[in-house]
Amino acid sequence: MGRWRGRFFRRIGCAFALLLLLLVLGSTALSWLIASAAGGTHLAGGAGILIQAASLLIVIGGFAGVVFAGRALRRAAMPVGDLLEASDRVAGGDYSTRVEERGPGEVRALAHAFNSMAAKLQTDDEQRRRLLADVTHELRTPITIIQGNLEGMLDGIYPAGPERIQSILEETRMLSRVIDDLRTLSLA
Repeated sequence: MGRWRGRFFRRIGCAFALLLLLLVLGSTALSWLIASAAGGTHLAGGAGILIQAASLLIVIGGFAGVVFAGRALRRAAMPVGDLLEASDRVAGGDYSTRVEERGPGEVRALAHAFNSMAAKLQTDDEQRRRLLADVTHELRTPITIIQGNLEGMLDGIYPAGPERIQSILEETRMLSRVIDDLRTLSLA
């Protein structure tokens, strides 16, 4: 579960490091170009100070932009990491898993859709379990009656007359109907 989150945030971290490196290199190159265009590396008086101040402002502004962008992306990425972990839990059969609906609008919509899907899967799983329990009961009852009648006939408790055999035949017909219903249900 954590492997998705770790890999996801590692990639985002690498992207931000690359962005920061490009920002520093770009501002340095820009300062050099401005200094070169102004007539050399030694500028007279106020022009040199102005270029240095502009370069410093570019670097500080770039760092601030990266920090703010990083915080915004992290705010969007945290819910995505939660969704990745939750999807692993649902894939493992834990349909009660839900995620908090937070982050930007698209991420909240995705979290809402995930929660709806997990709720539907949970409901379907509960219905499947109830159906299997009901089917087990419906099959067990006629089999128990048939078994009891046959054992009673073998032990001499019940006579092997036409009425007893008719009773057993009715139970087998009941089983056939249940099996036909199951077949129809499986094709639906």
